[in-house]
Amino acid sequence: MSANAIEHLIEDRSLPADIEAEKVILGAVLLNNDLLAEVEDLLAASDFHFDAHHRLLDSMMNLARQGMAIDLVTLAAGQVQKQICRASCSRADYGTGQRAQQQRQAA
Repeated sequence: MSANAIEHLIEDRSLPADIEAEKVILGAVLLNNDLLAEVEDLLAASDFHFDAHHRLLDSMMNLARQGMAIDLVTLAAGQVQKQICRASCSRADYGTGQRAQQQRQAA
């Protein structure tokens, strides 16, 4: 898919959300990471209607900023890392982790 075709899909915001158009953009970036640089100036992750697509494009942009390849392996690894971080952060934030329990027992 050419950058002009992607730009056309993005410019017409009066159309209802189109899951297929979002899939085309994400799939094109997966097949050719260089396309992300072309569409980054035209859209943001928040432009995607479907939340999963929003998160995927955001992850793709993060990988590109880190200079990493954008593929199924790096996207999946990033999602696993986010889940681990959320789980450990939520335990620490809410005082349910082992360390928090030890501190409460010592007090």
